Amino acid sequence: MKRYREGIAAEGFFQKQAPKGMPAWIKTRRFETHPREGGSRLVDFPLVDSVDALLWMVQMHCIKTNPRSRAICAIVWSRKSSVDAA
Repeated sequence: MKRYREGIAAEGFFQKQAPKGMPAWIKTRRFETHPREGGSRLVDFPLVDSVDALLWMVQMHCIKTNPRSRAICAIVWSRKSSVDAA
């Protein structure tokens, strides 16, 4: 998530790990990341797969999302759409 706690005119920051206090109903997806400093770590990204989860991200001052998150979201939404259409 790219968050802008001070508004869009201020410098934002990336938050990869799902924040403490995140609602339990928001799913996460674990990915291995590779920090610039070297090594790797597992990070639980919030999975925005519902309107409520999207509204939560807006409330967290998240204006941009990680491209990986958007790709997962697209897969989840397309699966829901195909189930609804059936």
